[in-house]
Amino acid sequence: MNVGIVGASGFAGLELLKLLLQGHDVEVKALNSQRFAGKKVSSLDQTFPSKGLRFTGYSIEQLIDLDLDLVFLCLPHGEAAKLAPKFGCKVIDLSADHREVKEAGEKRVAYGLPELFADEIRRADLVANPGCYATACILSALPLTSKGWLKRTVFDCLSGYSGAGREKTSAPEFKARVKDNAWAYDLTGHRQGPEIQAVLGNRFSFTPHVVPLFRGLLCTQHAALKQPKAGRDVLKAYEAFYKGKPFVQVWGKGCPDLASAQGKPFFAVGGFEGKENGELVTVGSLDNLLKGAASQAVQNMNLLLGFPEGKGLVE
Repeated sequence: MNVGIVGASGFAGLELLKLLLQGHDVEVKALNSQRFAGKKVSSLDQTFPSKGLRFTGYSIEQLIDLDLDLVFLCLPHGEAAKLAPKFGCKVIDLSADHREVKEAGEKRVAYGLPELFADEIRRADLVANPGCYATACILSALPLTSKGWLKRTVFDCLSGYSGAGREKTSAPEFKARVKDNAWAYDLTGHRQGPEIQAVLGNRFSFTPHVVPLFRGLLCTQHAALKQPKAGRDVLKAYEAFYKGKPFVQVWGKGCPDLASAQGKPFFAVGGFEGKENGELVTVGSLDNLLKGAASQAVQNMNLLLGFPEGKGLVE
């Protein structure tokens, strides 16, 4: 199977390239970056395992002529929608461009959350990879909505600054601001809000924060339940819901922190502390560049191309 990455020099694109080269049977025919075409991949990441590998700078016509089985679009928001319909192969879009649509030209679109939409993903022509915040928020609340327990919930999310992208985070003013600092942004209008709403309905509030760490995402959920539930009963519900879902870890004791998910392709959730007034608190963690981007894209590729879901991600 031949695949290509368009936008391979971004943080998510590089993580994706590492996963495909280190643990998968597919052949990466294109690692496109118009900005860094011809330069060594290791010039952006000195830990990259293949020191001689260089970015390509193919035109869209040349990419199409490569006869790829699948292409990953790791492009700025707004750019993927222009390119996706031009490819005759399967497409996985890591931007926000297709997360709220069902069709893109003649392509059938699926929202790429494997824990909920695996069958739709297998039948799709284009998969819209979920956002990192949306992944954490949705996976935090899904067992509650499936049980009909959830009245309303609040997601308080902290994320490393890599989510802002390579170009923005390399600017001197951004580096100065992020040093020993944290801030909230897009208080009510974050672009990932609509994709959370599409799954959970209009029963949530979501506020993202940037913290002075490169990678990782922590999602604390304050859920108002219709009826109070004991923590042990909530834990059982989460364990039952995610049974057979290899990339969600349910913690029976304690709470995951940022470090517990950094560099790993999993979403971890724990806490499950309830109050008599019906409030429930859970804490979830993922790597925003992996389960929030690249490793989730590999999960979706595996489903699209008929590989085991965990191929290239777990031993």
